[in-house]
Amino acid sequence: MGSIESSGSEVVTDDVQAAKDLLKSGYGYVDVRTVEEYKKGHVDAEKILNSPYLFNTPEGRVKNRQFSAGGFICLQ
Repeated sequence: MGSIESSGSEVVTDDVQAAKDLLKSGYGYVDVRTVEEYKKGHVDAEKILNSPYLFNTPEGRVKNRQFSAGGFICLQ
């Protein structure tokens, strides 16, 4: 597991195997892709939440106003 300092807050990154191990141990997964991208395929996990950052509209992609950019979601 690695970490990156960004704007004064720590961002933790995991490699694919570490992520798979976390999912197998009961952690959840938040998928922030569009609803359409999610429906095309997503991680096979018991606890998964699609919370799109963007929505596709006839005018183009728009930010999801309910998406919490400063928030933290932990599914365990």
